[in-house]
Amino acid sequence: MSDFDVIIIGSGHNAMILAGYLGKAGERVLLLERRMEFGGGLCSIEFPGVPGFYVNHHATNFSDFAYSPVVTDLELPKYCTLLTPPAKIAQILPDGRALVVYDDIELTCKSIAQFSQRDAKVYREVGHEWVRLAEKFAIPEWLNPPRPMAERQALYSKSADGRRYLSIIKRTPLEVADEIFETDILKCLLIYMIDAPSSLPDEPGIDGTLIKNFRGWTHLTVCKGGSHDLSHALEHIIAQNNGLLLEHAPVREILLEDGRAVGVRTSDGRTFRAKKCVVSNIDLEQTFGTLLDGAALSSEQAAFAARMRGYEMSELSIFGVYLAMKEPPRHHAAKKNPDVDRAIKWNVGHPTFDRIPEARRMLRSGEVASEASFGAGCMTIFDRTQGPRNGGHVSYLWQPAPYELKDGGAARWDDLKMVQMERCLKTWRDHADNLDEANILGKIAYSPLDIERTLVNMRRGAFSGISYKASQLMENRPPYRTAIPNLYLCGSHVHPGGNLRGYPGYITAGVICEDYGIPRWWPRRDVCLD
Repeated sequence: MSDFDVIIIGSGHNAMILAGYLGKAGERVLLLERRMEFGGGLCSIEFPGVPGFYVNHHATNFSDFAYSPVVTDLELPKYCTLLTPPAKIAQILPDGRALVVYDDIELTCKSIAQFSQRDAKVYREVGHEWVRLAEKFAIPEWLNPPRPMAERQALYSKSADGRRYLSIIKRTPLEVADEIFETDILKCLLIYMIDAPSSLPDEPGIDGTLIKNFRGWTHLTVCKGGSHDLSHALEHIIAQNNGLLLEHAPVREILLEDGRAVGVRTSDGRTFRAKKCVVSNIDLEQTFGTLLDGAALSSEQAAFAARMRGYEMSELSIFGVYLAMKEPPRHHAAKKNPDVDRAIKWNVGHPTFDRIPEARRMLRSGEVASEASFGAGCMTIFDRTQGPRNGGHVSYLWQPAPYELKDGGAARWDDLKMVQMERCLKTWRDHADNLDEANILGKIAYSPLDIERTLVNMRRGAFSGISYKASQLMENRPPYRTAIPNLYLCGSHVHPGGNLRGYPGYITAGVICEDYGIPRWWPRRDVCLD
């Protein structure tokens, strides 16, 4: 039997960030991971059958992470390198034109002007306003436990910026985009900025996702060495602060005494006790349906556990394709603007703005979109360490997809994924010159079912945890403190949600420090009302 101050179940990036903060606060932390590698979605593997090429199956590039306080607080640049190429997103049209988003707003406006001088002017105004609102409201809200909506309204209504922020987040992103811009391509781009991280374009954005991600996509970054290099960096930080990470150690049971969490037991019978608390970074169904003995819970605790299991999973998953290539994709639109091929992400084949609701309806009904549309990229353009030294590139595409298919359920993905891969590649070939078999050395089709098989915490292929519908945002997400004393949550299911941000781990660290009188060594970041 081993004693630690804090035990964390699962080693996704939120868990590792939590361990980093608590370790630097002097706490002895244990992370237990069921797999043979740490980091959850921060996984990079060698391309099967094509040595020297590396695939990031899940986290590929990071929105706004380079500007997160996690990076500076934990001094991550000492252990890994975040690359920040200037061209961020290229929205590519089949006619050879493209809109390119840069980290320089004036360059972005110049690209927009080829479609609309009016929208270029509006984008400049909106861009400056939304960055200001993000830094005042959205980002601090994502770095703190959520305030109830009534409290936010009373607080923000005191200032002009606060009232403007409230007026935007009460509407759906589709409504906001249609109101602000006149050009179809810019409207679609704005929706893509929130749709890719699993937010819902037809739900009110009460968590500020639209404004926050507008800022985030202009700060898109790539981790040198692949996303798993960030996991290695966090491992170093945890180890240097007296933490212990154990792989191949699946937790079988959360130990309870007098209704309080006191430790865990692993599947091989080892027992670890926590002097202060146990934290779950895994999904709600496992935490409250598998690891807790229902007979040991009070009626109030059992009702809480049932409520936690009742949250709806994200309705959106991802169908992925990964390519080992001799050369990177060469898009037709790059002939007019070479920065298209230098962008971190490419949006290919996206529907017109008026067809987005229909595409969303198809996803909800279990249908794969009849028109292939996806986000894509090629990390080896910026980071040669992810490919062989003698040349070669790795590209990917991600298409929104349902987990349960209308005909055949999730199991049908095993039959459909190769067909869907070729359908996506056909669409991509309409936009690029060199996606022929002579340039492709290897192909992988990766379905929502494959996501669940690889990472069991991503139930139903939900890479961002529970749904982002308005009734499950902000204070309506699961709490950091549970009804079981000394049991906490820190994964993508708590506010502000999934994707590689690290904010749930960051917030849970503050909550635990507050509850146990642990000195908080990092500064607070709160809403600015000046």
